[in-house]
Amino acid sequence: AYMHQDMRGQFLAKVPLLSNKVLDAKTQFRLVSFLKAETFERGQYIIKEGEVGDKLYIIERGVCEVQKKLNGREVTVGHLSKGAFFGEIAVLYDMPRTATVRTQTAVIALALSRADIVAQFTPEDLEHMKLIARTQVFGSVPLLADLDAERKAKVAIALKSQRWYRGAVLAGQNHITSRMYIIEQGNILLTPSKRSKSASAQEMRLGPGQFFGMRGLLYGAPMGYTITADSDEVMTLSISHEELVNTAGEDLAERTELDAILHRSIRAHLVKQIPQIQRLAEENFQKVFMEAQEVTYKKWNVVFRRGDLLRYVYVLETGKLSEYDGELEQLVKTNGQVAFKKWNVLQHTSDKTSEYVYNLKSGHLAIYDDKIGERKPFEGKVSNDADVNCPEHVTPGDFFGAECLSSKSARAPYTLVALTDVTLLQFPPSSIWAVQEEQRQFLSRIQLFS
Repeated sequence: AYMHQDMRGQFLAKVPLLSNKVLDAKTQFRLVSFLKAETFERGQYIIKEGEVGDKLYIIERGVCEVQKKLNGREVTVGHLSKGAFFGEIAVLYDMPRTATVRTQTAVIALALSRADIVAQFTPEDLEHMKLIARTQVFGSVPLLADLDAERKAKVAIALKSQRWYRGAVLAGQNHITSRMYIIEQGNILLTPSKRSKSASAQEMRLGPGQFFGMRGLLYGAPMGYTITADSDEVMTLSISHEELVNTAGEDLAERTELDAILHRSIRAHLVKQIPQIQRLAEENFQKVFMEAQEVTYKKWNVVFRRGDLLRYVYVLETGKLSEYDGELEQLVKTNGQVAFKKWNVLQHTSDKTSEYVYNLKSGHLAIYDDKIGERKPFEGKVSNDADVNCPEHVTPGDFFGAECLSSKSARAPYTLVALTDVTLLQFPPSSIWAVQEEQRQFLSRIQLFS
């Protein structure tokens, strides 16, 4: 019996939250007596992705498979056998399970519940465990996912805890976010502006382990939603960009390296918002991401014109852009003013590469045919605001030109204009086509798909 208990104690010590770094040997030994053996037949589900649980499991006998939903299908992503554990975050937080675990053989699993943990630990022990648990939660936060264990631990310590009560407003729609928040307890409600016409602007609820404000932390972007506490009590953990960088200490090289990791992680997250790229395996995504280049446009510059052959996909990083579904010269949604003297030439009709758009505010224009020396009044229609549809984009991650990923002859359905100085990530569609072709060739070599 003692050997049996000792073996279970070794299993328990492998769980980071319950390891020797967190608990002393006496506490670990006491916990072993609370492990409850549960028996599962072959083909049974122990936990399911998306469900909220309150137990961690350690496999004592048998084999399980780990499944995740990818592109709407259940895909096996790994296997677990004797001594492996899963679901450890559930003993501290009401977070949805991140994967499904299903038995491949008959299985005996040791379960430890949240109630047992809370009953046996001091408040200090629980706080220490939560600190360790936070670093595991970071895996679901794109900004922090690529940090090593040491950096994650420093970030976990730097997080600021805050308590909110039902109905409290955490941020308004136009609030320029400077902090990223991770929900530790309770739920929050994200309500978009009633004037928002974006298809993605829908009311959402977030719970433990989920986050908001990540883009604002690096880019100072407005929230875009009203954020309110939707539980009697909500606990959040938050951090600013300055506080993040300060975790690297005073060494300039360390601070610069950390900042570079953060920006690379968030850029990768922004590019992954494009549906065709979301479906790529990580290895193929990295090939595409390596092709991305930073490009900048000055205020009132044109990124592409309506009818242009689309040569790149663009992802907004900073600044404001506007779509205009009309002729370039008729664009009204612009307030940049430039004065021209009488008989000055604004643009030659043969020049198809102008980087600017113009809107007539006052005076008269004429079209001059230099072949016959004739002037004609310019009769281009000047619309009023009610006739103009110019959706504006300020959210990092908004993307443009993705039509060229599906068709090599795709043309721009609108004119895209910079309303402020903007920074975009640009990459050629050929980078996507290349990895898609590799995938097709791989499948063609498999008899089932040939």
